[in-house]
Amino acid sequence: MIQCFHLLFADLVQCRWEDEARGLGVPLGPPNKEAYKVLYQIQKEFMAHHPGGIRTLSVSAVHTIDHAITLAPQLGKVTRLELTDLELGFKVGQVVDFIKSHRMVFGPVLKEISLKKKKSEVVASTNSGTSSPSLSPGGGAQVSISAASLFSSGSLGSPISSTATFPPHSVFLTATGGGTGGISSASPPAALIQSLINFPRSATTSPLNPVLTIVDAIKGLERLDATGWDDCVLYLDRLPSSSLRRLWLSPNVPSSTSSNYVQAERQLDSLADQLRQWRQLEEIKTPIRKGNVFAWAAAEKRSALICAPILAGSRTKRLPKMRQIHLEGPTLDVVDSVRDAAFAFQETLEDLEARSRVSRA
Repeated sequence: MIQCFHLLFADLVQCRWEDEARGLGVPLGPPNKEAYKVLYQIQKEFMAHHPGGIRTLSVSAVHTIDHAITLAPQLGKVTRLELTDLELGFKVGQVVDFIKSHRMVFGPVLKEISLKKKKSEVVASTNSGTSSPSLSPGGGAQVSISAASLFSSGSLGSPISSTATFPPHSVFLTATGGGTGGISSASPPAALIQSLINFPRSATTSPLNPVLTIVDAIKGLERLDATGWDDCVLYLDRLPSSSLRRLWLSPNVPSSTSSNYVQAERQLDSLADQLRQWRQLEEIKTPIRKGNVFAWAAAEKRSALICAPILAGSRTKRLPKMRQIHLEGPTLDVVDSVRDAAFAFQETLEDLEARSRVSRA
């Protein structure tokens, strides 16, 4: 039903495809406000229909996080949070409130988060009034609209996401089981529910980046998908080191003309030191700048093979059980890193992917 709804939504925003093979879509006109209004309302209904069965919850950090807070006492099965609209002025305090409210009722069961920041605004043509599509990571065209500007003319309730990708369309909610949306017998008492709804708003934000405040709020974070948040590469040394099992970074790093270039290069240059600390890590997708990313792991593997009889009963650090490694960077550095990774994690590695770049520009 959700897939059918997204197909209907594609028709409402009036987007056609002239070359599906190349993924070049040409919008017939600017997205329809009424279409987005329908989208947001239906998604809110999906959220409220059977909140007790939702496992993956996708909310806008600008428009629907307040609604998610009211549902927090019923979202006991949610283990993965997808945050969209991480643009300037998003409600970081409300997002942190939701995470804390959820943990107060159900404990630290929220272990995975996906972060998606606005990439670009739709460029409107002064003559035709049409917008220019951009290529999405999957090869399709993406039409991205600022929700704040789209709804600046009036209140339309609590809209959710302001990014539409055609085709395919992402599923915003993953729910299991049926039901009428009522609270189960194991749900918290009404007094606790009301106290969580009236939970005071947090005023604290990270001195570096407000998104880090959200990451820090999830205790025991195991999986971080930052492929939609390019700035994550600037704060690798701030990520949790004891519990992290999956780290997916965006391949888009700041260019040499960017003000963040120096900081990004410094973080990537010390990536090997960070990986050595993430002993629980099983999946990594990252750009690289040096060929020594897994040199430490190869060295530890050689020592383990040589000293296996001696170290059999010791409590020395064990290598991470890496299952997935995706790397992208300069050709020679990628080759060296792939060689070390294949040797060091030969017993656990299942997926090894490498993409090379001719230059570092």
